[in-house]
Amino acid sequence: PRNFKLLQELEDGEKGVGDGSLSWGLEKDDDMSLTHWNATIIGPPRCPFENRIYQLQIVAGPEYPSLAPTIRFRTRIIVNFVNSSGRWTKGCFATRMEQEYGYQRCLEGNLGIDAES
Repeated sequence: PRNFKLLQELEDGEKGVGDGSLSWGLEKDDDMSLTHWNATIIGPPRCPFENRIYQLQIVAGPEYPSLAPTIRFRTRIIVNFVNSSGRWTKGCFATRMEQEYGYQRCLEGNLGIDAES
């Protein structure tokens, strides 16, 4: 189930979603374990993050999606769910439904992005 889920995430990220404010893909094309990912977020309009570009590193461990991925902002950001080293501290996969949605919903829901528009 892990690889099927991650292959779907990869396909979704490569195809792009919504208005382009959120994108993700593998850090290295030859990562056969589908573990190391990069994501880019462009801050949503009408908020303090508007038009700012944020780079993230995502690590999907062997228990993903049952256990949330490790998410770390490579770009400095000050929000209550990111610690001083850039690590995302808020659980994004609290419910089974969120586990099924994956990266997109996790990032959108916590940063106020609506990539479906």
